[in-house]
Amino acid sequence: MVELTLTERYLRRIARLLSALVVLLLFVAAYCAYDAFPRISRDVRFRTRVFTKASELLAAKEYTRTVTYCERQLGRQQFHNDPWMYWYIGEAHYRMSNWKESVAAMERALELKPDFKQRIQPYLDVARRKIKEPENPNITSEHIP
Repeated sequence: MVELTLTERYLRRIARLLSALVVLLLFVAAYCAYDAFPRISRDVRFRTRVFTKASELLAAKEYTRTVTYCERQLGRQQFHNDPWMYWYIGEAHYRMSNWKESVAAMERALELKPDFKQRIQPYLDVARRKIKEPENPNITSEHIP
């Protein structure tokens, strides 16, 4: 039988401890991932429900309720500074001809998500023109759905 030196024995012990530590870390990582999955899934389902409700209110032409609902959602941690909530608020105000409020909400949405520009710009153009010339009947929003 081969006699191991003291240094070799310590090195083997250290290697076994490191192996055990790696296994423990893998178990911890797996547990954290497993624990987080339902929470993430629940958050996604909740966000989807909120956006669906806002969209349904807007489609039902319940603009005041849309604004109230979205403003209440902005007070929640999950939706604080959410550009979609500002978009829904802006469009609801737009549909009610509240031009200044519409511009303010849509500009905030654009500030938070610059790639909304293509979606928001037609609304902003019409609303800004309506603010400048409120009595001009030639300003229409026919090109906006």
